[in-house]
Amino acid sequence: MKQHIKFSRIESLGRQAVKLTFQSRKTANGFLKNHEVHNQLMITVKVPKMLVQRYAVIYGVPIDVTNDEIMANTECEFPIINIQRLKKKIIGTNNEVKLVDTKLIEFTLESQKLPDYIYVYRERFQVQPRTRKVRQCENCKGYRHSSTVCKGERKCNKCAMKYHEGACDSPLKCLHCKSNSHQTGNVSCPEYIFQQKINDIMANENLTYKEARIQALPNKSRSQENKPLYSQVTANALNTSPSRIQNRATRSGTTVGNTTQDHGNVITQPVNSNIITKETETVPIRRQSRTTNIQNHNSKPKTEFKPSNKKQK
Repeated sequence: MKQHIKFSRIESLGRQAVKLTFQSRKTANGFLKNHEVHNQLMITVKVPKMLVQRYAVIYGVPIDVTNDEIMANTECEFPIINIQRLKKKIIGTNNEVKLVDTKLIEFTLESQKLPDYIYVYRERFQVQPRTRKVRQCENCKGYRHSSTVCKGERKCNKCAMKYHEGACDSPLKCLHCKSNSHQTGNVSCPEYIFQQKINDIMANENLTYKEARIQALPNKSRSQENKPLYSQVTANALNTSPSRIQNRATRSGTTVGNTTQDHGNVITQPVNSNIITKETETVPIRRQSRTTNIQNHNSKPKTEFKPSNKKQK
């Protein structure tokens, strides 16, 4: 049985992910709970955390106060999901790495906004957004993934070539900016600074990685990255004015939302996909698709022209 997904906007989030925006919270939640459609389309739907949660940080809570005590004596205008004390790395005398508690407390809030203050034991603390550090793979030296899931070739941190045992005698070279003044992963590297800028935008403006990356790009590169959405292209191609939609509805009989609209008689079926969804109004979907053309069986076949057998008088 054919299922109609009533969404108002579709946007690509990556290789196999799209984000669907619905007109109402009720419609988005209905699609989120419709497991029959998920199984039929072979997709996975979930709500992105950045759309329903925010991470806040306060500084100055004494180290001897436990997380349970902080949770029991905290006042905040938004519901608190989780509390954890942040740690920092310290290298000991024998090059041993230790994790030491700090006075920074991270709050996971059930909200899309951050409060101005959080009160702990009736003491007011100013709230700051939680900015993540740049994650670099120890295997391939790339960014935004860890070595546990890396499938790339192991690289040398100094010369950016294939990894080799022992001390590296090759000249210094950065894998990303190709500079000979620093090794890969240095905080002065332009690529490292760019990745940190993306993390800052994601934390401050509560955006996805793709949206934050477009804002972090220079103006010239941003115009190339900010391509028109699929929904905008199809809307322009179909010229979706109310009169044209109604005329197409009469001819095709395809129903979308509260109106009837023709989409070129094409259906896209996702295969082996993973999806993201927003509980309120936005639903992202991970998918691979194949396109199947459907003929309109109600249309009459064209009659061929046959010359008349009558003789001319």
